[in-house]
Amino acid sequence: MYIEPNTRIRFLENCPLDKTYEHTLYFSSKNSQTDYFMSLTKYAHSEQTYQRVKRGTIRIHRKADDLYNCNYVMFQNTAYGNKWFYGFVTSVEFINNETSEVSFEIDVMQTWFFDYELKECYVVREHIVTDTVGANLVPENLALGDYIYSSKYQPSINKNLVICIACNFEIGSTNEIFTDFGGQFFQGAFTGLKYYYWENNTRGAELADDFLKSVASAGKGDGIASIFLAPHEWFTRSAGSVPPHEHLSLVKRQSTLGDYKPKNKKLLTYPFNMLYVTNNNGSTAEYHYEYFNDDVTCYFEIQTALSPNPSCLLVPLNYKTTNETNEYPAGANWDEKIGLSGFPQLPYNIDTYRAFTALQGSGMTYDIGSSLFMGATSGAVGGAFAGGIGSAIGAGMGMVTGPLSKILSWAKEDYLHAKMPDQLKGAGGDLALAYSDNLNFTFYWKHIRPEFARMIDDFFEMFGYATKRLKVPNTHSRPHWNYVKTAGCVVVGSIPADDMEKICNIYDEGITFWKKGSEVGDYSLNNH
Repeated sequence: MYIEPNTRIRFLENCPLDKTYEHTLYFSSKNSQTDYFMSLTKYAHSEQTYQRVKRGTIRIHRKADDLYNCNYVMFQNTAYGNKWFYGFVTSVEFINNETSEVSFEIDVMQTWFFDYELKECYVVREHIVTDTVGANLVPENLALGDYIYSSKYQPSINKNLVICIACNFEIGSTNEIFTDFGGQFFQGAFTGLKYYYWENNTRGAELADDFLKSVASAGKGDGIASIFLAPHEWFTRSAGSVPPHEHLSLVKRQSTLGDYKPKNKKLLTYPFNMLYVTNNNGSTAEYHYEYFNDDVTCYFEIQTALSPNPSCLLVPLNYKTTNETNEYPAGANWDEKIGLSGFPQLPYNIDTYRAFTALQGSGMTYDIGSSLFMGATSGAVGGAFAGGIGSAIGAGMGMVTGPLSKILSWAKEDYLHAKMPDQLKGAGGDLALAYSDNLNFTFYWKHIRPEFARMIDDFFEMFGYATKRLKVPNTHSRPHWNYVKTAGCVVVGSIPADDMEKICNIYDEGITFWKKGSEVGDYSLNNH
């Protein structure tokens, strides 16, 4: 049967597409697709013989030199329909002075663009529809480089430390009278200790020293549990059933990374940007801005525990939680807390002789010149006192009996305690941290370096975010381009099986859809 040669062929130049399928064009309609490719026409031929799609060659009455600049072809076999086929020109071969043979490969993405439908499949990467902070938190596994720590902030914990003495007695009506302390309900718990404190300065140290001397004189030295430094506010807030606490609020840093303002908002979230907290003594925590419920502020509570070994906890509020939690304080996430301890235990002396004499009482004295010792100038006892009380210690006291034995025993103890050095107690914690104002929680704005941020931002611009979800891929949600990469792409449509398989493989390899042909590869455009 005779077929009238009425096929239309157009050879195009400067088409931005190639057979690698790294890029393609998105069109909202067939007419817009046809109009665009026709606008690239260099040569148009009509009334040509029927063109077979799979043969991949076109013989055309045109010099080879005319076609070398053509990289794309479109043809329409009008005798059988109005469908346009699109293809990449792969080579141009000289046949004779007037004839050339053009080899081509069908562009399956454009040829069947409106003939198939993308279905739900596993999307590996894509540009999300709305790029807001926290909209995509899927891990990226990218090289981050070193971090920068800036905008240091410390709460008031270490701003005004005081000297505190914890003891199991209390001062009576005057400073010279001490009575046993039974206990009290103190800062939310029962304690058998009484706390006294003075400012941590020269005058405060003098007052604390006077207190210790009075304690030794009263024989209460063993009743001191600890002498330590602690924040003054922990004592001024020591009422009722609620322990001392401090409420903190820090503004989120989610606009820049140092001096770099990223285009892609994912860079403002963890692990690229975060709130970092350290107790400066080995414990740290990283808090993700995007997990705090408030849009602009991070809230924390410092819960304290005053004891001979004081400590406190920093607890994030409404962090990775809902606002309906019944924790105290409201919204507290105790699993994400960080602790602070090691407040300095101060060394102190107890006058052992003063404490000993206080314990013996004032009713027992001896007089070397009394008649009791008159005539006892020879023998063990007499020699002991003649040589001083120290000689009596080794003078055969076992030979002495009666009242004199008791007196000598007391004298021996008195002598030994008088010669003993004062007892050194306490010592511990980290004075260096305290006096450098670092015995505290320290907050830092922690983020990657600007040069790494730029590199990652460029990557996100080109290839979107890790998605790892079962969904219909986004092919045209952004103003200028959309990248999509799938795993096990699913398409349905009335197209040849081989081409359908190829289309699925293209999606699985990853492809970028551009809205305008003149913009292909121009990543300087604002695509947000």
